Order: sequence, then structure tokens, then C-alpha cells
Amino acid sequence: MNIKIAVVKVSPRASLLKSLYVHEHRSDGWVRAGEDRWKSWSAGWYAPQNVIQVVEVSHPDPEAKGYDYNGIEPGTLVEYWANKQGIVLSRKGAQYTVMELGGKSPYPVDWSQIRPVENADTNDATGS
Repeated sequence: MNIKIAVVKVSPRASLLKSLYVHEHRSDGWVRAGEDRWKSWSAGWYAPQNVIQVVEVSHPDPEAKGYDYNGIEPGTLVEYWANKQGIVLSRKGAQYTVMELGGKSPYPVDWSQIRPVENADTNDATGS
């Protein structure tokens, strides 16, 4: 079962974008979409000029079930909280446990505040 998701403009002042489940996509570009995949009665219509993109998601259920919170493996060197570096010890739910480099005790770090350290490309001939 393939699902379509639309990225639409919802505020002319702030150019706010929103991703919504597509319930109907007409040939003239109009899209009826809503936040709930199952409640088509709560969906609204969006004019073609407000539809940025419609994409098909091949995964049968893009809901949060089984979400891996970016799936960073234990032992990975990471950056977190803007300027700290450490090693991931474990993850439970949305919290990673990270040992800061040179630190004495691990810290809990929210999944949205952590990312793997970016590798420098040693084969880059430009030197940048």
C-alpha cells in the first residue's frame, strides 16, 4: 500500500510549509490533504500554486512505530549540544547515553541534539 504525502504552503506571511497525507490528488493539481492518514473528513483543499511537492512513500506505515531516533550505533564518535564530542554508549528510546571525550561520567542526550562526527574526505583534491 503506497501512501502519498504533500508538502504545502499554509501561510502566505511566513511561507510556512507543512507535510500532510494526501487523500485526493486531482489531475488539475488540486490536492486534498490532512494531518491524519485515516480521517479524510478532516482534510483540506490546497490550490496547485500552494502545493510544493507530492511524493509517494513506499513504506506501508510511515507512522512512528519502530522509529530509531536516527539510529546512531554504540561506539560512534558524535557531536552534541553544539560543541561537545563523545562516544555513544547506548540508546534507550529517544535518549542516548554519551561519554564526553575526556569526561568522567556519561550524559543523557536527546536524539535531536546528537549527530555523528562528519568525516573529512581525505581524497578531496581541492583541499577544502
